[in-house]
Amino acid sequence: MPYLDPSTLSADEAIRRSYGQIDLSYSVSRYSELAAVADMTLAAETDITANTLPTYAFLQKCIESSPLPEEVGMFARATGRLKKASRKGLLGCKILLFNKARSLRAGIASAQRNR
Repeated sequence: MPYLDPSTLSADEAIRRSYGQIDLSYSVSRYSELAAVADMTLAAETDITANTLPTYAFLQKCIESSPLPEEVGMFARATGRLKKASRKGLLGCKILLFNKARSLRAGIASAQRNR
């Protein structure tokens, strides 16, 4: 398997054809900045990467029965690369919980009362 550089995961043809475009530029801090524009704040962050690793074996097993050997090979390469990136910490999966700001909640509550 070739050397993995996080910046090349989204450029990898096998990954792009199998999983679509992957944008690794959205860090937790970038999501928090986006949320701030919507008057929200990050309340909790849970890394579930370790829990997603068994998914890669499942995905590879599912494609094995495909009648398209070229697609099977491409999907297997893409899945293997993503699995390796996840195990090395280059790619992860997190659940983020955001809270609405009090002023926004108060405004919504007020609007609902005035209906």
